Amino acid sequence: MSPLRNIISRAEPVFATGLPGAHRVIIFFIIQSFFSRETLGSVSSWLFIAQIAGFFTAIGWSSLILVRIPKSASSRVEAQETANLSWMSIISLAITVSIILFTGKILNAPLDAVYISLLLGGWTTYQTTRHYLIAKRKYKRIITLDLIIITSTAISLSITKNTFGIIFAISLPMFLAGIANTGIILYKERIRTITIKFEPKGIEFGFTNFLSGGIPLSIVPLALHFDDSKTAGAIAIFLSISAIAILIPRAISLHQISEISRSMATSGNIETLIPRMSRHILISNTLTTILNSLMAIYLITTNEEGLTYAQAVTLFILVIQNFISTQSLVDSNILMSAERSRFMLIMNLPLSTVFFSTAAILYIIKPQHSLIIICFTMLLLTITRSIATRAYARKELRNLTLLSHTKNYPCPVIKPPS
Repeated sequence: MSPLRNIISRAEPVFATGLPGAHRVIIFFIIQSFFSRETLGSVSSWLFIAQIAGFFTAIGWSSLILVRIPKSASSRVEAQETANLSWMSIISLAITVSIILFTGKILNAPLDAVYISLLLGGWTTYQTTRHYLIAKRKYKRIITLDLIIITSTAISLSITKNTFGIIFAISLPMFLAGIANTGIILYKERIRTITIKFEPKGIEFGFTNFLSGGIPLSIVPLALHFDDSKTAGAIAIFLSISAIAILIPRAISLHQISEISRSMATSGNIETLIPRMSRHILISNTLTTILNSLMAIYLITTNEEGLTYAQAVTLFILVIQNFISTQSLVDSNILMSAERSRFMLIMNLPLSTVFFSTAAILYIIKPQHSLIIICFTMLLLTITRSIATRAYARKELRNLTLLSHTKNYPCPVIKPPS
């Protein structure tokens, strides 16, 4: 392989991982430019709520696709597994949309519920098929689809005139790309039937990913309630830009998770793979945390309207939380590859309960600096989750190492005396 092709092959997973973050940043900047900061705050809040719900309709099932595809015996088996899990994703989407619309009616916000449901539909449809391509390492195809989505969304946003047009411009390209890509996969492998089988691990992985990625997303709608739409918009932009900044450690994680799954299935070089992955993520995570800190300082010092003390503290808490959460990717990948979703669910349920209980109490009593309190609570829960995940992942790794040594050096058979 030539040096240029080697550089391109290494850059492809990073670029593919960073495009969803770039998608959000471009959306937010266009909305702020063509509409207003208040519109940005509302739309970003709806989008983040949709992505939070997407952990249960899309990301949980996508996680199973990500760890099972490398273990499959053939491309047809891979496509069949993807089709089955995608169908469960659609069922989860239908149930979740029904809950959102019912909740919107109770809260006298039916239009907000419709907007969130449309965004959730587009997000869910695209994510399952996108993770199939990630598992297959078809990064060129991912990049092509993402660029088509970003371009069509940008053009649509620049000509739309109302809120419904904004929601339509964001959700429709993702929906069409997801449907088209799924159709291509099923047609190519001649998949005719789909097995409807409930996989509890999909919901369990959804909870797991929700705590690591969904709770930070909930800070945007919470900021909209505790502060104002301008604060929510500023935090949304910060989170989206920081998502691009951490694309290298995320890319390393996604690129290596298939290797971890394959090594676990074949008792391969797991002992050398994990330390190397940990070292790479630590280096890249440290650099991106420095960049995130500089970005937070820039937003604080250059904001025309001036960020308050609470808003500045919130940004730096998010920087620290981001570092800890990203650093635990290796341990999470070990447990995901081993499909230890039950342990992860048992660990995440009480932590999620603590977070939402705290948010509910703050919503009712509305003390001063509620935004700082909820962000600090999120930080403590992230640290707790990281410690528990590290302990269980190390235990899993010891068991795998012992199994590998047992296979390589089987115990001698001792025959009884004649």
